[in-house]
Amino acid sequence: MDNDHITVYSAKSKIQKIRNRRHTKAETKAYKQKPPPHEKKRTPDMGVRPGAKEDFKDIVSLILANNDAEAFMWTSKILEAIKEQAKRMLHEIYDYTKDLAYTDTRSPEYRLQGVILDISTFRLFQAVRSDQSEEKTNRPFIKVRFTNKELTYLQEHYVITPADKASNNYTFTWKKYYFDSLVNGLGLNSKPGNPTYTPTNLSASEIIDNHKSALVSFGFDTTNLDLDLPYLYCIPKMHKNPYKQRFIAGSSKCSTKSVSILLAKVLSEIKSGLQKYCSTEYSRSGINQMWILKNSKELLEHLKSTHFSRVHSIKAFDFSTLYTTIPHSKLKERLAKIISNAFSSKNGNRKYKFIVINYDKTYFVKEKSDSENKYTETDIIQMLNFLIDNIFVVFGGKVFQQIVGIPMGTNCAPLLADIFLYSYEAEFIQSLVSERKRYLASDFNFTYRYIDDVLSINNPKFADYLGSIYPSELEVKETTETNNSASYLDIMLSYDTDGHMNTSLYDKRDDFNFSITNFPFLSSNIPSSPAYGVFISQLIRYARASTKYMDFVLRARRLSDKLLSQGYVCDRLTSSLRKFYGRYWELVIHYDVPLSRMVDDILS
Repeated sequence: MDNDHITVYSAKSKIQKIRNRRHTKAETKAYKQKPPPHEKKRTPDMGVRPGAKEDFKDIVSLILANNDAEAFMWTSKILEAIKEQAKRMLHEIYDYTKDLAYTDTRSPEYRLQGVILDISTFRLFQAVRSDQSEEKTNRPFIKVRFTNKELTYLQEHYVITPADKASNNYTFTWKKYYFDSLVNGLGLNSKPGNPTYTPTNLSASEIIDNHKSALVSFGFDTTNLDLDLPYLYCIPKMHKNPYKQRFIAGSSKCSTKSVSILLAKVLSEIKSGLQKYCSTEYSRSGINQMWILKNSKELLEHLKSTHFSRVHSIKAFDFSTLYTTIPHSKLKERLAKIISNAFSSKNGNRKYKFIVINYDKTYFVKEKSDSENKYTETDIIQMLNFLIDNIFVVFGGKVFQQIVGIPMGTNCAPLLADIFLYSYEAEFIQSLVSERKRYLASDFNFTYRYIDDVLSINNPKFADYLGSIYPSELEVKETTETNNSASYLDIMLSYDTDGHMNTSLYDKRDDFNFSITNFPFLSSNIPSSPAYGVFISQLIRYARASTKYMDFVLRARRLSDKLLSQGYVCDRLTSSLRKFYGRYWELVIHYDVPLSRMVDDILS
């Protein structure tokens, strides 16, 4: 993707950068003496610097203290102060974004400058009139026609979306380029498009009517359902060079959503049963055929085992475009077999007649059930086939059918992919055991997979067997960083010359070429206690992931510096750190570091 057509914005980070400009010594001293309040404020924070904020406070206090018209003579002074702050703010925004986007009248920065001034003015007047009589409150002080004009321009010329893997950062993409990307991806021009989608002659209304009939046959009530087909959109991958896009099917009102939600509950129960079965078999045979991982926390618990006292190999892999490359025929065949096995015993005889899906619980029953929400094996397989065969998306007034893969937007998509891959992994291990290659099968005991990310420990030849494990349609690439280290999920794993395993926190967003907005600002409207609770929750996460004290400190110090720059008070962060140390001492006891040193290392 052409980088010139996309601008990434983190509004809070821009304002914070502006606030952090150099002040006079008097301003800095005054600011330190009176830190920003963390409780609910009477007057909204308008994003101004400390020195000017005191001026605003004096003027607004005078206005709020007087109900007569004479007090509003100060309005002109307020406006002048706002204009001055807005000019300085805009100057900082241009400095920050000059390398990221246009600086002409078509660029988002140019159109936003008027919005910043107008909204700042409007917010101040809102604060002023909030303390006035009802009669005066109902009379608007300002009309935001200029703001509406600029925002309308942005709507007409740009598509505003969150950035991939940084959902609190928003991107402005030139609209023509955005739609060209979708057009090229779908093959609506002379260029070959994405083989995942193909045009259909059916209209959206015809497809929805067919879906309604199928839903009724499955026992769903469609009376009050607002059914529609998913729409295709994309979000920029700003961390790629050049920029790429991730295609997503927006399925909030999808006509197959009810079926997808039900299948998600069924498959989740089946997956849980498979994990229990494989765990029992592992303890009996010493062979692990369940590689599915719940999260990185579960991985860290596994790594505490004595099996990892000596490590000699760490390999990481991932599937390229897993969701859009799974063949439908193999997906239906594999999932149908898994579902059938879930209803049967080991000898193949029927064990369960129904699966019952209640509001808070899903379970199998052998014979009878009074529940209205009970389904047979045949019902579940029919719904699965219906869902896979009826994946449609709408774009530009045309309807496309997805003929390969599963959409990322549907509820059961992760479970479909997870169980599909499990079927091949378990089959591979079982074939090794049946061929009396138990020693080779045991080499895969320390293999972990989270959806499309695979980790193999102490099995340096894992890559040699990828073609024997997974279907040829899926592409698996190795992502190992070095010979003795690899990143997996949010963990960096490494081992030293003695084979000792070390872990630390890994965040791929650290390498992004733009600032990430991922923690609350105290100037926002959230209460202060949950905001400071973020500090404790992140310290817990860092301590769990970090084997070495210095890795923990580096992360914690980076976080504290960021929070302090976002208006947090050092004394309250210190108090939060003390709470963390006292309540979660088991996470830091192996560091053998007293609290006083930890406070100095993180907050000094």
